[in-house]
Amino acid sequence: MTLKILPLQSQYTLSLLLRAVNNKNITSANQIYHYIKKGVYSTGIRVFNSLPKSIQNVSGNPKQFKSALMNYLYAHSYSINEYFNVNKE
Repeated sequence: MTLKILPLQSQYTLSLLLRAVNNKNITSANQIYHYIKKGVYSTGIRVFNSLPKSIQNVSGNPKQFKSALMNYLYAHSYSINEYFNVNKE
């Protein structure tokens, strides 16, 4: 029996991505760029943009997006720095 508990770094990635997807209509990217250039929202957008296209494509359906994202994170547990290094390819 597997417990399906995400490691801490994957929980952080999950939170970043859910926040970015759930709040993408609040402000335009241009407005937030100067305000929180290196903040959590900006990092969430960067992480989202480096997700596989199959997961990005379901971001309009929150339940399906979270399910696909969690399955991806169970298989790929990285810190944020490792995530960006691995997903550069």
